[in-house]
Amino acid sequence: MERAAKRVEKTCELFEKINDLNIPFYSLRTYPQVPTSIVYPFEDISQYFQTQLFASTADFAIAKAIFEGFSSIDLYGFKMNTADEYEHQVPSFTHWLGVAKDLRIKIKIHGKSALLRTKTGLIYGYNVRPQVGSIKTR
Repeated sequence: MERAAKRVEKTCELFEKINDLNIPFYSLRTYPQVPTSIVYPFEDISQYFQTQLFASTADFAIAKAIFEGFSSIDLYGFKMNTADEYEHQVPSFTHWLGVAKDLRIKIKIHGKSALLRTKTGLIYGYNVRPQVGSIKTR
């Protein structure tokens, strides 16, 4: 019972923080305790993109930004470099970043991150760091 009480207490604290921000809060359902809570438009977005490839909250956020026509997406705190926690999230997250890039949406990843780069940071076969015009082809 103590574990359930702690969960309720943490949820109440989270709702207080969200309410203090006074911003839209997307979720699977609305919460009476959060006046700004909005049901995430899953059906519309999954039908629009013809996929239900969502493995994390970040996937939902990026898909919604693309769906709403954002011209840039800034990411903070997405290291995605620990095997245990993110192993199942990185493929779908990378998919959504690729969809955004294909639509010419600017992606800016702030801080250190394993996203949108190789493990070594080098281009395979060329062993150079990516930069425009860095590889001469015939």
